[in-house]
Amino acid sequence: MSQEQSSKQQPKGQKSAGDTPTLRWDDAKMQTRYANVVQVTGTREEIAILLGTHQVWSKDQDVKEVVVPLEERVLLNPSAAKRLLLQLGILLRGYESKYGTIPLVGDASAAPRPEPLPNKE
Repeated sequence: MSQEQSSKQQPKGQKSAGDTPTLRWDDAKMQTRYANVVQVTGTREEIAILLGTHQVWSKDQDVKEVVVPLEERVLLNPSAAKRLLLQLGILLRGYESKYGTIPLVGDASAAPRPEPLPNKE
């Protein structure tokens, strides 16, 4: 065996960069839900995304209270939540560059605020 051939051999149990497994998304059990309301809350260990659909479509109605059925809760660890934030930012920048700025309806200062995370002690 030449010196060139022996230097290309990998020690047993060690993988080369080409041995990295490919990632395949399996959506066989995935369900699709529509949401037009989102609320976010969290703790030190997890971030909760609450999704729902409100049915009040007109401001002309004399409505004293709007009940929004929350239909889904997605729990993420903080690392996954940060990856989601980055991916949504990229997606929305592309969307707005193609279709224009997305206006936020309503007074943002009146929107519900996420619950603050507890202080570290």
